[in-house]
Amino acid sequence: MRPRVLPVLLFAIGFSAALTTAQTSAPTTRETKMNNDQRILEGVPAVGFNRKRDGSYHFCPLVGSVHSVLTYVKDAPNYGTMMAVSGAAFRSVWEKDDGGNVDLMYLAPTPHERLFDALGYDYDVVDGMNEEAMRKAIVSSIDRGVPVIAFGIMGPPEAGVVTGYEEGGKILRGWSYFDHDPPGKYYRRENWYARMEKHVLIGALVLGRKRLHKPTEQATAVATLEWAIDLATTPQRKNLPNHAFGTAAYDAWAAALGVDADFPVDDEKVMARRRMLYDDQLMMLSERGHAAKYLVELAKKFPEAAEPLEKASMFYKQAGDRASPLSATRTRIAEKKVRTDAVVHIQAARDAETAGVEELKKALAILKRKH
Repeated sequence: MRPRVLPVLLFAIGFSAALTTAQTSAPTTRETKMNNDQRILEGVPAVGFNRKRDGSYHFCPLVGSVHSVLTYVKDAPNYGTMMAVSGAAFRSVWEKDDGGNVDLMYLAPTPHERLFDALGYDYDVVDGMNEEAMRKAIVSSIDRGVPVIAFGIMGPPEAGVVTGYEEGGKILRGWSYFDHDPPGKYYRRENWYARMEKHVLIGALVLGRKRLHKPTEQATAVATLEWAIDLATTPQRKNLPNHAFGTAAYDAWAAALGVDADFPVDDEKVMARRRMLYDDQLMMLSERGHAAKYLVELAKKFPEAAEPLEKASMFYKQAGDRASPLSATRTRIAEKKVRTDAVVHIQAARDAETAGVEELKKALAILKRKH
């Protein structure tokens, strides 16, 4: 299973306390440095798990990277809306040893297809197994002034932003969720392809032209609710038969906490991995807050479906709120009582989300009749 390293700050202090953390991303400036064989786009917003200048957090690498690119081209959408339409705010995935559970691209290509469709952008998918195709696509996009969403350039095969190149593309510059050395400055990655963690399907996503027409708000709402319901109610997926998805992931997570042998008090290496897997679940659970806010906004836009949408929002918020008490004891999950108490919160989150899904179904039926 994939190894993965995540910052622990947000979990150590708890999700509620994280909202007041002073760390912010670097300010945005805009200029281009170039010569015959290099071009670097300056002022591309940083990506990462840290707090943004507007006080928000962008925990999802794919959505955060797309948001960074669109902000740079001066067409920044709402991050929470992006989380919802992509499905990131509604997903749950569990496998007891997989460090990549939280990777939204496990659901590819649906998340980025839905995201770019809702935003109204064309895009190109670049094969991660073809070095020359990746190099040409990155250089071409940077040359026209558009950063590239690339996977696995630094760290795990998750999304980051390539902001420039040197030596005709042999060296890449950019932002990563998993590396900030030097702090506040673009990474510089030599021999990047040989060192890159290959994604099974995708090496890069290259932003294309904005379409003349994009789906109506109602069409996007219908598609998003359908996807949210699917994410919650599909317990297994063919590409990952050993993983649990949706509300079934809550049950699998809770059951895993009951296996005492998997939490050896005296083995820090094993416990570090258990905490990481636990943290990934907390991250996905906390993102229910984006789902709740999105549903409230839909209720304002579609008053005929306001009642079930507002109820669904309430239930998703209740589910997401369980992340805070779960994070408070994350460093002590070797203790059986802590894990037993955690199961109560996990089951409560599952029950709230299950109730929320029933309300989504009611809202979807109303919107489809109108559609």
